[in-house]
Amino acid sequence: MQPTLCLAGVAFFALLTVQGGLALKDVRLVTRPGNGVVRRGSAITLICEYDLEGAPLYSVKWYRGNREFFRHVPNETPSTEMFPFQGLNIDREQSHDNKVQLVDVGFNLAGNYSCEVSADAPSFSTDFVSHYITVVALPDKRPVVTAERPDYEVGDVLRANCTSGISRPSANLTFYINDVPVSADDVRHFPARLTTDLMESSQIGLVLTLRPFHFTSQSRVTIRCDATILNAYAETAKVTVKSRLDVPLHARDLPVSSAAAIEPKPERVTSPNRTGSALLASGPFWRANLVMWVALVLVVCS
Repeated sequence: MQPTLCLAGVAFFALLTVQGGLALKDVRLVTRPGNGVVRRGSAITLICEYDLEGAPLYSVKWYRGNREFFRHVPNETPSTEMFPFQGLNIDREQSHDNKVQLVDVGFNLAGNYSCEVSADAPSFSTDFVSHYITVVALPDKRPVVTAERPDYEVGDVLRANCTSGISRPSANLTFYINDVPVSADDVRHFPARLTTDLMESSQIGLVLTLRPFHFTSQSRVTIRCDATILNAYAETAKVTVKSRLDVPLHARDLPVSSAAAIEPKPERVTSPNRTGSALLASGPFWRANLVMWVALVLVVCS
């Protein structure tokens, strides 16, 4: 009789173990917006998805770091409970068994958020998943690109700056010339500028010696700057400079003197201040006057 009871007990606990392994699975935490990035002052919804495979739910608990701030226990009254957390505001109407909505989110709420799901008897299985939430402040304008001069020639050093609007974190800036990424060797990075409320503005510089291939067929060079912040912000700014002489493409490799000789500047044939009497005193007119005066002298002397 005793061995039979032992075997029955082993079978019972084995059954519980199998049920526990199957009762709770596919637990994951998703956010809306779906990238885990929320703008300061806006709302974010945390959703704990799971599959109980028909087992009853015991509880869903929410944590920021290791501090619990929201709990749902369907067999208790009330079924939801909130715990004080400085700066954390919950929209109770939008929060229930597997969802919590945080509103008016501040920088201090960035961090690791977790949901803990527990099944009820007979399995009592529990799973715990986490998701990092980033709080950002985005620029309210595009980046600004400036070039040192409006026109350049082959061999000139192009100097340009790109500055982003204030944000947190600072924007990542990237230079392009005619939509081709610029080599890192030609980019200068400057320290981010901080504001009194810990916002930042990024700035980079471009120092590039211009080659013939930098100019388009229209003798132009387009400087583009892309500003991005995680996957929450992306803006572009452009400025175009031109060739100083607008030299045709086939003449760009020629020396300056040779390029200028392609279209010679016409010289003035006559002086603009020359009068009619001056014209009579020049060229063939002075020869005719001389012949007339010699003939007159010969008549008088004879």
